[in-house]
Amino acid sequence: MHNYLSPFLFSIFLFINIGELHVFGQSSIFPKSKVDTHQLQQLAIDALHDVYLLKNNGQLIKYSSDTTVTFYHNMGSATSLDVTNPFKPFLFYKDYQRVVELDKYLGEQGILDLKTLGIGFIGCIAKAKDDGYWAYDSDNSVLLHFNSSRSIDYRSEPSYKFIKNIHPDQIIVQHKYIYLIDRQKGCLVYDPFAQFQHFLPFDRALQNVLLSNGKMYGVLNGNLVKISFHHFIPSLKIVQTHVAFAVKMEGTIAVLLKDGTLEVIGGN
Repeated sequence: MHNYLSPFLFSIFLFINIGELHVFGQSSIFPKSKVDTHQLQQLAIDALHDVYLLKNNGQLIKYSSDTTVTFYHNMGSATSLDVTNPFKPFLFYKDYQRVVELDKYLGEQGILDLKTLGIGFIGCIAKAKDDGYWAYDSDNSVLLHFNSSRSIDYRSEPSYKFIKNIHPDQIIVQHKYIYLIDRQKGCLVYDPFAQFQHFLPFDRALQNVLLSNGKMYGVLNGNLVKISFHHFIPSLKIVQTHVAFAVKMEGTIAVLLKDGTLEVIGGN
């Protein structure tokens, strides 16, 4: 039986409290000087602790321990960046329905044209653990998994069977679940075979959503908040203020503050 958390309950039992996480401070792996948050679209940190900034002007900047690399494609601004595999990051260009695959030096390795796969319009995409992809087909409202040979292994039932008028714009693959996120409305949770499990509602728009140690966080009005669903009663806890973006980093969370400082936050 599928679980659905009522938006009404979410609205009635919404609490804003000071959270339990603590700031470790600026890490030595981060750039020594403050980074430019102007036109920032996405922050990402890979498993090697390299830092990526995706800008709205189409520029991708990678900060390593001793080098800074910049990538720019003539397709312009990318929709999203995925660094799940630090040796094979990729950029998604939704308007063009293309994935630009890179190497660890941000050298272009190839272009995957999603229009050639015989599927509908892809709204968001993420790297799968088997080096394939999870993607949301907006035309047919289905979650798809296609492998490294580009053939479809799994296809979900249409999302409108469970939740009406949802428009996912982010996919998170963590542990054995796939989280299909509409940052305006909530999160649909699927198992590794694209079987729908349950829906977690949001009652307000989040800038970005992340998962760390099995817990959900989001950026809301410049605050990093922890989102809990205890006994079907959601609550929010503010854990950091003045946040421009936040990402998971090996059991902790890295936040980019509005002044350009990168900090590591940890705790439970």
